[in-house]
Amino acid sequence: NRKQSKFEFANTIVTMIQSIDYTLILEEGCNDPIVRRNAQLMEIIKTGVPCSGHAPYGIKTPLQFLSGLEGDCDTRTLLLYTIFKHYNYNVAIINSDFYGHSMLGLNIENAVGAFKMLNGNKYYFWETTSKGFALGQLPRENGILNYWKIELN
Repeated sequence: NRKQSKFEFANTIVTMIQSIDYTLILEEGCNDPIVRRNAQLMEIIKTGVPCSGHAPYGIKTPLQFLSGLEGDCDTRTLLLYTIFKHYNYNVAIINSDFYGHSMLGLNIENAVGAFKMLNGNKYYFWETTSKGFALGQLPRENGILNYWKIELN
């Protein structure tokens, strides 16, 4: 009804997801011995980040995320990917095993910033776990592009 451009609509949706508090989603239980041996996960949990365990493959489905509002990077990326595919956006999921992180990739006119190329398309990074990140803005701590791979488009 508001006649938003494709970019304005995408920005509205991503901003809403960015505003939801982060919850770490794990395949194991949050107090599982495997988790306790992982220094990176323990550091996140010790800072007070909520944890939700026993999720198959360590991810929640879009419906589970929307019903409980608990999600980490790959859960959020999957939800946004699903929404944007529904609205015929050229979208991708960009993952990094090195960083242990997942981001949305969006190919849209007049975008600027950091991107990955696939089949002649520029997929601009979009951080979904923190408020205020704009399309194409790659967090400094995740900034080496060679560590990122388009997993799904």
